[in-house]
Amino acid sequence: MKKVNLPSRNSRRHRHGRLNAFEKKDRPIFRMRLRSAAAAVPSSSLTTPSASVAAALPSLSSPAISPSSLVQRDQHALGSNRTPHHLETVESYQTPGGLVSESKRRNPTSAIKRSRQPQQRPLYKLSLGLLHTYRDINNKYCQQQRVKARISPLQNADDVNSGYTDQNFDYVASAGEVLDSRYQVIRMVGKGSFGVVVEAHDMLIKENVALKIIKTRKSFFRQAFTEIRILEKLNAQDPNNCKNIVRLKRHFQHKNHLCLVYELLSFNLYELLRSKKFSGLSINLVRKFSYQILVALHFLHSKNIQVIHCDLKPENILLRNAKKSALKVIDFGSSCFANEKIYTYIQSRFYRSPEVILNRGYGYMIDIWSLGCILVELFTGRPLFTGRDEHDQMCQICDLLGMPPAYILETSRPEKIEKMFIKLSATEYRLIPSIHFKPQNISLSEIIKAKHAENAQRLQSNKSQSTDQEVAKFIDLVSRMLQYDAAKRITTVEALTHPFFRPLITIATQTNTNIYNGYNGDVKDKSNLAMKSMTAIIS
Repeated sequence: MKKVNLPSRNSRRHRHGRLNAFEKKDRPIFRMRLRSAAAAVPSSSLTTPSASVAAALPSLSSPAISPSSLVQRDQHALGSNRTPHHLETVESYQTPGGLVSESKRRNPTSAIKRSRQPQQRPLYKLSLGLLHTYRDINNKYCQQQRVKARISPLQNADDVNSGYTDQNFDYVASAGEVLDSRYQVIRMVGKGSFGVVVEAHDMLIKENVALKIIKTRKSFFRQAFTEIRILEKLNAQDPNNCKNIVRLKRHFQHKNHLCLVYELLSFNLYELLRSKKFSGLSINLVRKFSYQILVALHFLHSKNIQVIHCDLKPENILLRNAKKSALKVIDFGSSCFANEKIYTYIQSRFYRSPEVILNRGYGYMIDIWSLGCILVELFTGRPLFTGRDEHDQMCQICDLLGMPPAYILETSRPEKIEKMFIKLSATEYRLIPSIHFKPQNISLSEIIKAKHAENAQRLQSNKSQSTDQEVAKFIDLVSRMLQYDAAKRITTVEALTHPFFRPLITIATQTNTNIYNGYNGDVKDKSNLAMKSMTAIIS
């Protein structure tokens, strides 16, 4: 078969007319000038080549292209309801020669470019101006979120509370606002799952207070009344204000929100650790803090009160004064009476006890477990367990304390056990590894001793024998708090008489007669007297 030579792509294009060098080089500039000239010509004169158009066009030095021929071609396209691509006007901008329309298909080699400040160019914004770019984006995002959060008062008043409640059922407080014709809002203090906390000035008694404004949801409303009932009982049983429990002054309703008025305290223990750059606290300061927390827990767990805090953590322990070590326990929003347990999913994950994780049933001892985790965190500066979920939390606990006893797992909820353990035999289980945690193979005493050695090296002083003994007592106290079996954990009474607190008790005993010489209470009640003297010594 004879081979047939087909015309190439270039030859086919040549048949339809190829552009010469002048037209390829100057076509964008020429067409832009052509559009400027055509814009000045009336539409009625476009039927034939116009002399005014030709006069408006600049003189061309090359004879390879005729302006009149191009005008005729464009006029033909306009007459046939078809817009030539170089006349597709999408956007316009100002040039020294007048208003010029430019197509989205503009040639990148165009001689006329949009004038723009150097700081507005993308390359500058993503390099030298990257920090300002991030700030602008963040400000715009926060502004949009604030707009979304504040619901318009023009909507249904029953649903949006006339604009005073956002989409998360939180109260939208503003500085200078007066609540209950008495409390003037100063600033926002914090925000949680329950609602918001603001600092306000009580214009009646001329002092600052903390206002806890509860969400409008019914579940939070009911739980807030439980908190009120608990705090009213605690404050009534503590008339001398020596049990280290926050004082609830009163409560009221404002714009369908329940508001609780508390005494104003200082920053919490987590903020204290952050101010120390998470390097930990001294053993003496940890001793003072832990004793006061135990006094509060002993009061909560007493027969007259019978309250479980259920959410003990550094954020819920506040200093009374920024320059003193006296503290108070706050946030009883998750608390319950021992005979009125409602929820099974309680405690913050880092401080959650094994019986809560395994849904084995809980009691007062879950607060002791949380306290053990808190004490180690105060000394080392880092949380003891940092699980991403309950399975990961359990893996970290087992890595530090070993496997739980078989009877603990057998009496736990089967659904929980199946997710975390594999039963090998009647009395043998194996932990399912977590994808988030790599075993460290280190004990609790090794963690505390390593931190103690680090502190001694940082202070450039040798570890004295007395300090080593105090650290050993601290390890014993924390180890007895972190027991799998709640029945084997140390109680508040046993902890308050632990050798670790002997230095504080000695000081309180020596100064007892001088401080409470005029005390008219029951002298035989040594526990209350010791607690009062301890409060005076610490503060």
